[in-house]
Amino acid sequence: MEASSTDDATLAIDASTDEAETFFAAARETLGFFVELSRQLEFRRRLTVRATGFQLVDWNDERAAELERRLKGEEAELSDSQLSPMFKIKKMNPSERFILATKASRVERQILLRDTSPQVLLGLLQHPRIEPKEVIEILKSSFATGAVMEQVARNHKWMQNPEIPALIAKSPKTPQPLAIQLLEMLRTPDLRVMAKSTGLREGIRKAALKVYTKRIGKS
Repeated sequence: MEASSTDDATLAIDASTDEAETFFAAARETLGFFVELSRQLEFRRRLTVRATGFQLVDWNDERAAELERRLKGEEAELSDSQLSPMFKIKKMNPSERFILATKASRVERQILLRDTSPQVLLGLLQHPRIEPKEVIEILKSSFATGAVMEQVARNHKWMQNPEIPALIAKSPKTPQPLAIQLLEMLRTPDLRVMAKSTGLREGIRKAALKVYTKRIGKS
């Protein structure tokens, strides 16, 4: 789902119906969302949101007053327990977000999965109730590092999901020896794609081709 701003300060959300429904369901669960614009708008400039459907949920006089105080630059009067999880996390520094990541609620984890700090992603991987789909999101993050790939690869339970070793093996962040080591775990269709890929490191592509050729030769 992509959002873009135009010269007339219109925010256009380009998404399919399913993507939009998923996005707004997540926004409702976290009581808000952030949109990064390519340029800074003038203070108090009117911003129009154009989408298929949009509805404010649980809006009340208290939240309206808090928004007005924020616009005026005044100190917030709501306690942390009254703030949206998204705004509470936004106030934290990386160390605080890392600590939260190890024990975060499901809603908080959904916010932290988009964090720009690799340490926070590593913290999420230490969470005792993190789900495989969340691990997959971490592996797909542009902020995941080699350390993230290695930590996931050490978890036998996660590696039973066939999508996870494939993501690690394909990632440019993964140390090459580890990527090659994982090739035997990959499904044959994944190996075939990797063997033909021009975007992979040459050493990994050749290794994938070797494993793929050996496998189809046996069959």
